[in-house]
Amino acid sequence: MKRNIEIIKIKWVALLLVLVMVVPIGFSDVVKFSDVSSKHWAYKMIHELNDADIIMSAETFGLGSNITESNLVEWLGKIKLNANYQLIFEQKHNLTRIEAIEVFATYLRLNKGITLLGEVPSPFVDTDESSALLSFASNVGWVSVNSTQTFRPNQLIKKEEATAILYKIYSQLTTPLSELHTYYAISSYSQADLTDDVDSLSYGWARLEFDKTKQSVLLNMTSSNSNEYRVPTGYAAALDATSNNDASKQLMVFVKDETRVDPVSGKSVSLAESILLNDALTQSAVDQIIDSVKSNVYNIHFNGVVLDFENLKGDAVAEAYNNFVAEISKKLKAENLTLYIAVHPERNDSHSYFDGYDFRTLGTYADHIILMAHDYYAKKLSTTDMQLGYTVTPLSPIDEVFYALEAVTNPKDGVEDSSKVLLQVSFDTVQWQSKEGAIINSTPYHPSYQSVFDRAAKTGTEINYSINLESPYLTFTENQIRNIIWFEDEKSIQAKIDLAKIFNTGGISVWRLGTIPNFDSSENDLSQLENIQLNVWQQILKNF
Repeated sequence: MKRNIEIIKIKWVALLLVLVMVVPIGFSDVVKFSDVSSKHWAYKMIHELNDADIIMSAETFGLGSNITESNLVEWLGKIKLNANYQLIFEQKHNLTRIEAIEVFATYLRLNKGITLLGEVPSPFVDTDESSALLSFASNVGWVSVNSTQTFRPNQLIKKEEATAILYKIYSQLTTPLSELHTYYAISSYSQADLTDDVDSLSYGWARLEFDKTKQSVLLNMTSSNSNEYRVPTGYAAALDATSNNDASKQLMVFVKDETRVDPVSGKSVSLAESILLNDALTQSAVDQIIDSVKSNVYNIHFNGVVLDFENLKGDAVAEAYNNFVAEISKKLKAENLTLYIAVHPERNDSHSYFDGYDFRTLGTYADHIILMAHDYYAKKLSTTDMQLGYTVTPLSPIDEVFYALEAVTNPKDGVEDSSKVLLQVSFDTVQWQSKEGAIINSTPYHPSYQSVFDRAAKTGTEINYSINLESPYLTFTENQIRNIIWFEDEKSIQAKIDLAKIFNTGGISVWRLGTIPNFDSSENDLSQLENIQLNVWQQILKNF
């Protein structure tokens, strides 16, 4: 991957300094606790955390001793700050094994997401309590299930056992992600230079639609039929602007959001469903996608495909999509081409969602699964919600992102190799206006990030951040109308990335170039940048 030159220079200098400090002495010579044998199972973890100044001990580590919540919180604070954390237990209370897991989850603000999991079977035979917590801890690798499937929840946790969990969390949050993916689609040229920093780039230049005249499916790469997923007029300049990197390049194929009457059932169905449930349309779509990647009239070379079949519902459609993907995967592999699949997130039982995606099966065929865990906000308010002045509509509330990541990675029916999963972030905005306590716009406005940035600097604007939702928002009054704008910033995006790391995913997908907040000191007033944290692209890059 090609990174910003200055970043590369800094990394090389840092690497040289590390080599100068490390090479003369071996790892085992840096620090040795007299009570931790080099053959002890926790030796490496204890010393690496000590080297990172996370755990500090004198000559002895305290092997086999107990640990308090204050001890854990002190260690965790050196990995990720949570200034609002309040102790759960008494100051000198020694933690049990289950209590330690609770502290880790609470400190990292994972409790609400874990609660959404509901009643799930415990992975251990000796406890039914806190089953969702233990299931989560097992799924992400904080604890392992031994041959006896026992956890001993009420046994006091030993210091080295707590250190092992801490080490796992430290590794998850500090290890660089491997894949940064984004899209060039619709209006992206203004940020083409950002592609120097990505590992993979997908061009949103193809749409499947239905040709009513020929009664067949058509892969459209032109501007006909008001196709916004088209090869732009100046595509040569776009390709040139995005060609100076080593990123793999995929053709993104979107399915038009339209309906048609199914000739067999007589029912009105979505085009995506129609394609998947009709053998002739399926084969035609597969062939056209493969042909467009291998050879197209624009002579554009692609390294693979991103399938964006949205709004799929039901078991029959999920099975049909599996078959579609199996067929296209076979043909792509024969040409040494990659396959990315975008999927909707799963939600808990209190919400309806698009459940036509078999994560487990799709993951066996795809090189990457792109999890579109964004845009959860209300697209239209009911009359009741408007009258109540309902405005709590974050773009991607953190508990929903948690639930989506757990579903797509869980060992039972999630993607077997979680490193294939890319969490997608998006940069919409949502603005509501109210007068006398009632909302006056039933559908949200979507101001640009430049407008958000400018508004934040104006007198009377309050910049807020919801810790529970991990989402920023602005509030202001203008012409006696109260306004609230939800958006994303450095902090909210980092919270999502940290979740992706905890769930052991492989990276991040960003929708899309042309919309990414990238306000830095080169073009903006420094004091304003401190006021509102919108240098989001650079924040993302810190994780790679």
